[in-house]
Amino acid sequence: MLHPASDLRAAVRAQLLAQPNITNAISGVYETAPAKSQYPYITMGDERVRDWSTQTFRGEEHTLLVNSWSDEESFSPLKDLHRLIMTFLSRDQLSLSDHHLAVFFLEEERFLVERRRRARLGVLRFRALLHPASLAVPA
Repeated sequence: MLHPASDLRAAVRAQLLAQPNITNAISGVYETAPAKSQYPYITMGDERVRDWSTQTFRGEEHTLLVNSWSDEESFSPLKDLHRLIMTFLSRDQLSLSDHHLAVFFLEEERFLVERRRRARLGVLRFRALLHPASLAVPA
């Protein structure tokens, strides 16, 4: 059985890579971008996991960052890319292997200037609530 965070991360990455509208707009979706990657691209960012269990079932709350990178002078290309990403990332569109995705939504969107990289960074923070797929949860 996959760790829930790995299952969620793999599902998000697979969904992004399955969308021609996204893959045609970027050079890749990476865990860590290779040296000299062509902009724009997406990296899978930090994640945080907290217990979300109750007295009747186990569960976890996840925060996952999806980062977008560009070398453009403005944030407009990243905002357009975020619009595409948000179109294809929803609870109903993600398929996890070993877990049930009870909740998945965008919690925050940020845009930053990365001076060291001479790039623009867009950050999408998603929140998800998961429990094991084998667990029968009341509706």
